[in-house]
Amino acid sequence: CSDTQNHWARPFIDGLAAHNLITAAAGSTFRPNHPLTRAQFAVILQRTFPYQAKYRNAVQFADVPPNHWAAAAIAKAYEGGFLSGQGQTFLPNEYVTRSQALVAIANGLDLTIDPKRNNGRFLTSVYTDGAEVPKYAIDQIAALSDRKLVVNYPDASTLNPNRPISRGELAAAIYHALAYQ
Repeated sequence: CSDTQNHWARPFIDGLAAHNLITAAAGSTFRPNHPLTRAQFAVILQRTFPYQAKYRNAVQFADVPPNHWAAAAIAKAYEGGFLSGQGQTFLPNEYVTRSQALVAIANGLDLTIDPKRNNGRFLTSVYTDGAEVPKYAIDQIAALSDRKLVVNYPDASTLNPNRPISRGELAAAIYHALAYQ
């Protein structure tokens, strides 16, 4: 893609694109610094983890009609335990945070870590903003961090857990997850 030539995530983007796991955002551009919506993320999860076991039954979200362009991927992401809704809504146009993306990837890899261990303290020892990790995400992000599968650019010690994840950051995270797998 024309906009990834000098981007730090180019090797990861190219590697995933070669296997058709991610595609250009528009025309010949990838938009590596742009955030992803939950619907876009669901499609990438379906491509990346196509054989994920069914964790729960799909639900019909009020904001995802059956003819929605990502309805099938959203259903699979929900069934596989990657993404959840908020009550009867999925919020397909909301941006995915780094925490949400990392939790989904940890779930896709079926990574666990001893929840009796003080994973919150571990995260604050690894990341300057580790205390900002949402409670629901602590164990999964600790599991990824323990295995050195979290990519933070340009500062490895800053997680930015509540910021929307960019397309380039997600490409790097998924690339590392698949290499680990």
